[in-house]
Amino acid sequence: MQDNEKYILQSVDNSLLVLELFGKYKELGVSEVSELMNIGKSTAFRILATLENRNYLLKQENSKYRLGLKLFSLGHVVRNELLIKNHAYPFLKKLTTMTGETSHLVIWYDTYNIIFIEKVLSSSSIRMHSHVGYVAKAHLTASGKALLSACPDDEVRYYADNTVFEQKTPTSIMTAAQLFANIREIRENGYAMDDEESEAGLTCYAAPIIDPLGHAIASISISGPTQRMLEKQEDHINWVKQIADEMKNTL
Repeated sequence: MQDNEKYILQSVDNSLLVLELFGKYKELGVSEVSELMNIGKSTAFRILATLENRNYLLKQENSKYRLGLKLFSLGHVVRNELLIKNHAYPFLKKLTTMTGETSHLVIWYDTYNIIFIEKVLSSSSIRMHSHVGYVAKAHLTASGKALLSACPDDEVRYYADNTVFEQKTPTSIMTAAQLFANIREIRENGYAMDDEESEAGLTCYAAPIIDPLGHAIASISISGPTQRMLEKQEDHINWVKQIADEMKNTL
């Protein structure tokens, strides 16, 4: 026995082994986990229920489980903080150069929030709430909505059913129905827009960065005064989508 094995908690070890199963299988039920782990069904159920309660797993309508946003968010924090900031910086710099607006790099922080991890200021920057380390509800930002749009429908539904909709401005999203409609538009158009939803006078455009496995590992965006952003809306949106594609093709 290795020295550290005497400190191992069997229940925690089993929970982690269950999570590893979901790396091999897209979805599993209680009986399948029980059989694969060679543990009782009641034990399998308690492990799955605990992981669901902490948002590491998501229970579907067919009573089977799949990986939840919490696990993705933790993995993304580690991976993205170490790799994507340096990788993304030249793309953000190009985006700011081509649009003249401040650009951001955003990843998931947890199940409901996103975090800004990189920023390139424009020469004509205005004061805004966002800064490196800034955390916000996903639906309140273009970057967050871009990330949500790349999630499966059941994860978007879970977010909408469990988040708090706060009216920051008159155009803030306030209902699940509004969010679903907005997500559909984002998927159809390939970009997200913050139409003064988080800050009066500020408009943002964003697009997700999709990795080779089909996961949105981050999103990039530009932000600026609404009047200026609307005057060049088509060009700005095209640049955001183009730079997002360029970055995606280098992953």
